[in-house]
Amino acid sequence: MTQIVDISGLAEVLLCSEYILRKTWREYPHFFIGLGGTARGARFDVNDVIRYLKERDYADLGQKNKNLDRECSTKRVPQKGKKRVQNKVGSERVGKADMGRVAGAQKDRFNLCAGL
Repeated sequence: MTQIVDISGLAEVLLCSEYILRKTWREYPHFFIGLGGTARGARFDVNDVIRYLKERDYADLGQKNKNLDRECSTKRVPQKGKKRVQNKVGSERVGKADMGRVAGAQKDRFNLCAGL
């Protein structure tokens, strides 16, 4: 039997908050009633949503394990004798907008290197 629900009904079926579904409703199989393409007009077939969640979460566990193994094998290992380098201007991130400020801060303010 087909059960058609809106977001609040889907939240009851999935046992999650309606607030979370309002943010993520587009990823679930849905159709619209009325003219708008908003969450208010979205309707969900409970069987389709459950089938989608099963396929997404339990589809290919072997492939997920391979991906996890690959991620674990490519972890960065610190090199011996190497130091971490930080930005000299207050350990801040330097973006394109800040490059002029940082370059200006590193100039020789008192012209100490002029005779060299």
